[in-house]
Amino acid sequence: MSIGLFFLLKVEPAFIYIDMRTLVCAIAKNENHYLREWVEYYKDLGFTNICIYDNNDIDGEYFDEVIGDYIQSGFVIVKNRRGMKGSINWAGHYYDDKNWTCRSIQIESYDDCYHTIANDYDWMLLVDIDEFLTFDDCNLVSMLSNPIYQNYQFIAFSVIVYGDSDIIETNGDYSIRKFTKLAVGNSPKFIKPIIRTRMHACHINSAHGFEWEKLWQNYNDEFIQGCLTTSQPLVKGAVRLHEYEYSKAYIKHYTTKTLEEWIDNKMNKGWPDDFNQYRQMDLDYFFGFNKLTQSKLDYLHLKGIDYDSNASLCNC
Repeated sequence: MSIGLFFLLKVEPAFIYIDMRTLVCAIAKNENHYLREWVEYYKDLGFTNICIYDNNDIDGEYFDEVIGDYIQSGFVIVKNRRGMKGSINWAGHYYDDKNWTCRSIQIESYDDCYHTIANDYDWMLLVDIDEFLTFDDCNLVSMLSNPIYQNYQFIAFSVIVYGDSDIIETNGDYSIRKFTKLAVGNSPKFIKPIIRTRMHACHINSAHGFEWEKLWQNYNDEFIQGCLTTSQPLVKGAVRLHEYEYSKAYIKHYTTKTLEEWIDNKMNKGWPDDFNQYRQMDLDYFFGFNKLTQSKLDYLHLKGIDYDSNASLCNC
């Protein structure tokens, strides 16, 4: 959802933990329809715990309405960020010549988790509630224990965006399993990281990776070294890939889901911390990932929404 960097003043040599503890960190708002499927998915992958920051409105929904049993068992840790917003400027971040200080509530929560809860774990994965880590020819423990990663401080997963699969309404089915087709638009090829913990000089300023070359100069080019799942080192400043990297593992991102869900949820929720003042989460954004069809225009008409677009209708 936002772009920035990870930085480190001094990197200690990496090593492999035998008794590995892994944590998923996320922040959620108005996502109770999807939360249980997402929690059970990461539980089945073998993660030790999940930490979710509750950013719902003060009078909004509560996680324990849908995952109360996982909260009671201690598998899901909930941190309160209800009704909170950050104060931001361009791209959700604030910085000056000497300091990088992210004011987005999303990134503040990630950084808080990294420096508090994550100290009891070996790796921390940053994902959204609509993102699902997918393994190909390995699993979580075997991948993180692989010695090819032992000199890296984070592993970057490709983010592969799925579209609406031409499904307009949920009909009460909020599962992501029905979305089987990739987005049709030229979606950005972002990365999402799983990071080694206990690097106390590290501050997480992004959900994706690192860039902003100016800031690297302030720290004498001492930085966290990340790699792709192939163990190929990431070029400093890269948060996007030229091509998707499917090897071993990647992230499936169900960014839009159905048109119904987009209107009722994403458009109403908007970007974190009023980020939509810079980039609208609107129907143009939705149809940048999905085909514009007459059936979808008819649905918009029934909802009382007039959509004027220069895009051509798809008759397929």
